[in-house]
Amino acid sequence: MGGPGLAGSRPGFVPLGQAAAAHAHWLAAIFLLPIPFALFNTARRRRLLEAQPSVDRLLTMSWQDFEQLVGEAYRRKGYRVVDRGGAGADGGIDLELHTKDKTLVVQCKRWKTRTVGVELVRELYGAMVGEKAHEAIFFTSGGYTPDAIDFAREKPIKLLDGRGLVELLKCVRGKGLATGDDAPARFAPTPVITT
Repeated sequence: MGGPGLAGSRPGFVPLGQAAAAHAHWLAAIFLLPIPFALFNTARRRRLLEAQPSVDRLLTMSWQDFEQLVGEAYRRKGYRVVDRGGAGADGGIDLELHTKDKTLVVQCKRWKTRTVGVELVRELYGAMVGEKAHEAIFFTSGGYTPDAIDFAREKPIKLLDGRGLVELLKCVRGKGLATGDDAPARFAPTPVITT
C-alpha cells in the first residue's frame, strides 16, 4: 500500500505527488548541492595541513584556518572531529575529538602576541568536565602564563604552543588518514612549558 494507495485514500495528496514527480530533478539538486561544498572544504583543509609547517606561518593565518588546521591534523590521526567553533560563542570548545572509547575537547587561540592566561584554561577545564570528556587540549600560537601552566599541570589538560602544533603537523603530514584502533596514540604531543 505505497504511494498510489495512499494518494487514492487522500485526494489532496494527488496534486502534491504529481508536482513532486514533475520537479524531482530540482528536489534532487537541492539535496545534492552541499556535496561540492563539502568536497571543497575537505580539499582546503588538506592543503592547509600539507603546507610547510612553521610557527611564522601559524601567526599569519586566520583564526578559522588555525582551527581547521588543528582539526585536520587530528582527522589524520584517526579521530572523528566535530567542529564547534565559529564566529559565535562556542562555550570554550572549538573542536571535539572522538575515538570509539574516548572524547577530547579542544580550544584554539591563534594570537600573535598575547599569552593564554589561567582564566581561559579554567574555562576549558570546566567545559571538559561539563561535556564529560576524558581530556582537553589547548592550542595557541602564542604562549601561556605561569598561572595557566600551574593550573593545568595536575589535570588532564595539554597546553601546546605554536612549536607543539608544528611538531604535530610534521608527524601527520603526508600520511593521509591513520588506520587501526591505536591510530590516535601514534603521536602524543607533550605539553610545552614556557618560562
